[in-house]
Amino acid sequence: SQISKQWSDTLRRGLQEMPKPTDDYWR
Repeated sequence: SQISKQWSDTLRRGLQEMPKPTDDYWR
């Protein structure tokens, strides 16, 4: 439950804020 939801939300925010090296690399 609740903990996993918190972690998923945090990870989602981190991924959104973090730049995607794969996108820059493929570009």
